[in-house]
Amino acid sequence: MFTHNDILRIREWAEKRNAKIIFRFKNYPYILVIEKMIKSQDINERTVDWIRAFGTKKPHQVISSMPIDSITIYYKTSGEEEKLKNPRQLLQKATSNL
Repeated sequence: MFTHNDILRIREWAEKRNAKIIFRFKNYPYILVIEKMIKSQDINERTVDWIRAFGTKKPHQVISSMPIDSITIYYKTSGEEEKLKNPRQLLQKATSNL
């Protein structure tokens, strides 16, 4: 289970590395994006209101409760892309490289 503090650690890690983390969910038209800010977008990566995309759920609740299709990290500086299998891998990466 993800916590609010886990999300804050990941956001801080993403900001320091100039990275964009995208959570895609199975059979769901919206994505959760973590970079300098945490936001919701449609599948074409256009920002949408959080309430429209995820209702009253907080980011850690969305990640914990929805089936994740993929997690992608884009490193903006180098242009590299990394795919992860689950949120725990992301949390481990963020906490070991702070």
